[in-house]
Amino acid sequence: MDFVIVEDHEMVLQLLQGVLETIPSVRIAGTARNVAEGLRACSDFKPRALILDLALPDGDGIDIARAAIKANPRVKIIILSGHAATLVCPREIQPSIHAIVEKKRAYSILEARVQELILESQEAPTKGVENREESLSRKEVKVFGLIGSGKSNKQIADALRIAENTVKTHRRNIAAKLGVHGAELIERGVIFKHKFNSHPTT
Repeated sequence: MDFVIVEDHEMVLQLLQGVLETIPSVRIAGTARNVAEGLRACSDFKPRALILDLALPDGDGIDIARAAIKANPRVKIIILSGHAATLVCPREIQPSIHAIVEKKRAYSILEARVQELILESQEAPTKGVENREESLSRKEVKVFGLIGSGKSNKQIADALRIAENTVKTHRRNIAAKLGVHGAELIERGVIFKHKFNSHPTT
């Protein structure tokens, strides 16, 4: 699977390359350190996967995500962000997001996310994730779908006409059932929302 990495810090870029180079089936097609280079790499290589830092010196990494999707509509994107827990991505790129990774934890979880992506590309999805999601109650499914839409606890409470503290309880229960927390809960919510978009959650 061909990857393009977009990261402006040279040391971080080298560490990311080092992680990917240890994973069979991964080929680093190109790297970029800013928006201009990222746009060029997506056009030249049409990668199957993109690891993308959003905060770049010459602009917003979201523009690169859009270019990658245009070059290859099947591209999957792993976003690196220093504010992953509060990140809300534009609706048009959400179906292409495979993971949203807190930058400070990138090295501990990046390999697992890449392995998942490779398995999915081989039509052998990671086992267990959907089963855990099936353990959610009907109300938790609604809350989880709204989390995936990037809504705050208050917005979810208003949408479902429940107390904000009740939303917080649902979030804790969902996190416990799925075995995730923080940014990973939002990441799973985005994936869940689009994987099961034929089953309305609101």
